[in-house]
Amino acid sequence: MARAASTARTFLIGGGVIYLALWVYGLVIDQDSGANFVPLNNADNWLHLVLGLAMTALGINADPPRPADHRPVTEET
Repeated sequence: MARAASTARTFLIGGGVIYLALWVYGLVIDQDSGANFVPLNNADNWLHLVLGLAMTALGINADPPRPADHRPVTEET
């Protein structure tokens, strides 16, 4: 996905949303129950929050690709 800026942005936003979903899941479930199949703990919850916010923000704020400038190069004499 790193070959094109649009797919890299999609990766960042999609991955960030997944991390934020894991953060919410970690907050909602009881850490000692059978529903904790991912084994989440308090440190994981903080990590998922920070990664989710950072990846989503980077994906949203990434500059769109600019077209290349194809003017011929001329030497000044």
